[in-house]
Amino acid sequence: MLLLTLTNISAQKISVRFETSYSTYSMNSLKAWQKDFIQTLGLPAKAVNAFPSYYGCGFSLDGQMNRNEYGIFFGYNSTGARIDLQDYSGSFRSDQLLHCFTYGVFYQYQINRSDKWRIFTSAHVSTVLSNMSINTSLQLGDVVLNSTQKMYARSFGFRPGLNLRRELRLFSIYATASYELQTQGQIHSNEDNSPLYESNGSKVYTQWGGLRLSVGVGITLGKH
Repeated sequence: MLLLTLTNISAQKISVRFETSYSTYSMNSLKAWQKDFIQTLGLPAKAVNAFPSYYGCGFSLDGQMNRNEYGIFFGYNSTGARIDLQDYSGSFRSDQLLHCFTYGVFYQYQINRSDKWRIFTSAHVSTVLSNMSINTSLQLGDVVLNSTQKMYARSFGFRPGLNLRRELRLFSIYATASYELQTQGQIHSNEDNSPLYESNGSKVYTQWGGLRLSVGVGITLGKH
């Protein structure tokens, strides 16, 4: 599909676009796992952060023909959580850092007829690769113990949206509002491929679905 898209792009007006975004995430499964992890510690630790909304970035390459646009895109998002405890005897900290790499294809259709202020409906279809690291540190007096666990997940996404673009000669600026719908990505250990579980046996998943608000700039490379 990517090869077909690139072939089609080569015959049209070509643009490359760069954007920054603010994204919300569901992450109910990981939030439940974090609460369960705190309970199993047997310590009065508290969650400082629990996978909040955060900024992301991306770029795309698209071909344009009349009111139709299609192309390929790549994106990056991240979030994380922290569990923390400190008292006179020492400290405990566990950071859960989650990174998301997205790639896929998209299609946009212009719903108005203006050449300067263009409004598009859009649809993105993607593969989502997630990496998670759990970094834990325990300090008791002069003794410090550190450990790191690496994990991964894979899921798939579909993102409908609405795009407003201002054309300015060889470049453009735009704003997009969209909503990411994703399958759940089951989390596995990098070391032995074993799934991550809660103490009750429930499997743990990434859930990147949520609102996406982005702004960006596009540069026209040429017309063939």
